[in-house]
Amino acid sequence: MSSERLASGMTAKWPDTVERDDDMDDEDYHTREVYANFGLAIYHAQVLEHGVVNLLTIAKIFPDPMATRKMFAPLMEWCFTQVLGKLAKEVTPYVGDDTELLADLRHAVEARNQLVHRYWRQKIELMLTTRGKNRMIGELRDMVQMFINVYGRLDRILLKYAVVRGVTMEDIETLAEERRLKWLALDGSLPEEVHDLSTKECDR
Repeated sequence: MSSERLASGMTAKWPDTVERDDDMDDEDYHTREVYANFGLAIYHAQVLEHGVVNLLTIAKIFPDPMATRKMFAPLMEWCFTQVLGKLAKEVTPYVGDDTELLADLRHAVEARNQLVHRYWRQKIELMLTTRGKNRMIGELRDMVQMFINVYGRLDRILLKYAVVRGVTMEDIETLAEERRLKWLALDGSLPEEVHDLSTKECDR
C-alpha cells in the first residue's frame, strides 16, 4: 500500500474544511487573538531554535572535506537535547565578529524562555481588560518580528558555510519544495505514523 493511501486512511476522521465560529462576541474574539498571537510567537521561537541547530550542525561539519551525510543526524539529535541558551553559546564562534547579532540572539533566547516558562504567570492579569489584551498582542507581535529577524541573519551565515561545499540557494529551495510536496501527500499524518502503519500492514 502506498504512503499516500496509508496517510489518507489515517486522516479520514479529520475534516478538510475550515470550521468557523462567527457567533463569537468581541470579548471572546479578542481573547482568541491573544492565544493566537502567543501560539505564533512560540512557533517562531521554535523556528529560531531550529535555525541555531542548523547553523551549528553545518558550521561544525561542512569545513571537514571528509564529511558525509551520516554525520549530520547524530549531531542534530545531540543539539536538540540541549537548551537553547547553551546552543546560543555554542554557535558564538561561528557567527564571527557580529556582536550585535549575538546580543540580539541572547535577547531572543530570554524572550523564548519567558514565553515557555513564565509568560502566563507574569501576564495573566492583563487578560482582564481590553487595553491589557491589546498590550499582550502588541508585545507578542514584537517578539515574532524579533525571532524572524534573528533567524534570517543566522540563515545568511549558514549559507556562507554551505557555499564552501558547493551548496547553493537553488539547492536549498529544491530540497524545501521536495519536503513541501511530501507533507502535502501525507495530508495530516506524520511520517512516523505512516511508517508504523506500513510496518503493521507488512506483518499481516
